[in-house]
Amino acid sequence: MNRLGPATRRAYDAIRHRLAHLEVRPGGRIEPLMVADELSISVTPVRDALHILAGEHLVELRHGDGYFAFPMEEADLRELYDWNQELVLSALRRRTLSGIALPEEDYDYSVQAVERIFTAIARASSSLIHAEAMRWTNARLGAARHIEMTYELSGREELSAIHAAASSQDLAGLRRLLATYHTSRKRMARTVIKAMRTQAEI
Repeated sequence: MNRLGPATRRAYDAIRHRLAHLEVRPGGRIEPLMVADELSISVTPVRDALHILAGEHLVELRHGDGYFAFPMEEADLRELYDWNQELVLSALRRRTLSGIALPEEDYDYSVQAVERIFTAIARASSSLIHAEAMRWTNARLGAARHIEMTYELSGREELSAIHAAASSQDLAGLRRLLATYHTSRKRMARTVIKAMRTQAEI
């Protein structure tokens, strides 16, 4: 990812942002020419970015039909929540755990804050594989977390407690909080998918 040219990086970041914020709904078409015009770049780096995103299962390439935001079903979302839990717990089990480095400022209620928490846990394992897997997982869960925040399906206190436990290196407490967090996410998966499809008020 660090080797991307500046235009491809801009296209990649812009498309990923739109996917995460449901500016393109799951299954919706992505027009490379439109993205290129909006970013004032040529269409080639946009297509390059879309192929990278397709490899990350954020975009679906349908040969002869174009590019689409990867569709998401309830079972897919539950599986992603399971994977996210397994990934952070695996990171916490590593004997090389070097400490969870989070910003000292107070927790803010946002998708980016949730990403920072899980990224910090993954990086604390000193494993590049954990960090890269979490980068992908955060991207795949971006739209679901956007819905959680938009409709306040996630408890502020719950996420703040996870942040506090991670910051203070309370690993036993963090494991318990993460188990509760992911259980509640799986319970709300149907509601999240419905909102992702309709963007209607719940």
